[in-house]
Amino acid sequence: MSSVLSRYTPGVGVTTCAPNVCAGPMGPMGVMGPIGSQGFQGVQGYQGVAGSTTNRGFQGPTGATGVTGATGVTGVTGSTGPTSSVTGPTGSQGFQGSQGPAGIATNTGARGPVSTVTGPQGYTGPAGSASLTGPTGVTGARGYTGATGYQGVQGVQGVQGVQGSTGVTGPTGVTGPTGLRGYQGSPGYDGPVGAIGAIGPTGPTGSTGVTGPTGYQGLRGYQGPTGQGVTGPVGPPSTITYYSTPLTFSSITAGAVATAASESSVPLNSPIMLTSYVTGSSSYISGITSFFTSNDLCNSTSNWTIYLRVLGASNTTNLVYNVGYYGLS
Repeated sequence: MSSVLSRYTPGVGVTTCAPNVCAGPMGPMGVMGPIGSQGFQGVQGYQGVAGSTTNRGFQGPTGATGVTGATGVTGVTGSTGPTSSVTGPTGSQGFQGSQGPAGIATNTGARGPVSTVTGPQGYTGPAGSASLTGPTGVTGARGYTGATGYQGVQGVQGVQGVQGSTGVTGPTGVTGPTGLRGYQGSPGYDGPVGAIGAIGPTGPTGSTGVTGPTGYQGLRGYQGPTGQGVTGPVGPPSTITYYSTPLTFSSITAGAVATAASESSVPLNSPIMLTSYVTGSSSYISGITSFFTSNDLCNSTSNWTIYLRVLGASNTTNLVYNVGYYGLS
């Protein structure tokens, strides 16, 4: 029977496009073929990008600030300490200022009035002798002047008259400039500090302010639609290469975490898979805390950087680990 003119439909049988032709009976089912061998395990995928701490939801609005509590009553002031009874020593006396210049002598007061009371007249002396007078002769030529006669005895001094009244006092003379001020004496020593007064009682605590209401939580952002990118073409077959790189710890301290890093042989545009870390001095290490790779541009701008962190068990220096890893190219 031609395959072009017939068609088999399960549960129906063979149908043909030709005029009715009797179909033969269905043949027995064939033997199931053997199970195929398992395919090779695929290469491990790239390590995912580290999570970003910036992808956080919107922060909700800040709640209103609570009302500030009333200020507590001020405590009673402590009593004043007793006054010290010890008087500090008196400071030394300052130097005496220099004397000011004397007042001007012309500023004499007006002279008092002349007394009108005449004192008593003194006693009259004895009369001269009349016999001593010679006769008046002819006036001759004028002779030489004779010697002066002896002066008569002075009469007794009369009683002193009554003293006249005191004259009016003249105006006060101009005051001379003030003398320089003496140096100030050094200050006396401070007296001892008085005893501290008792502490006053603590005032009552003010009431707590009312807590403000909790702010509303911000709305969660909508999840973006799933991308519908077209699957790219299958790349060419890859080559897996095994590498080994030494990592050197400059120093290991007991109980402290130490980190070593080294540039790998795998470029940044190729996958890398870490497999092992081996050292001949494991007694210095308590354990491995982390073993990872990073695109540390400060260490290498072209290849992956391998990091190994260990916890020290005892102190040592220049401890070397050999790390193994695969690179896909």
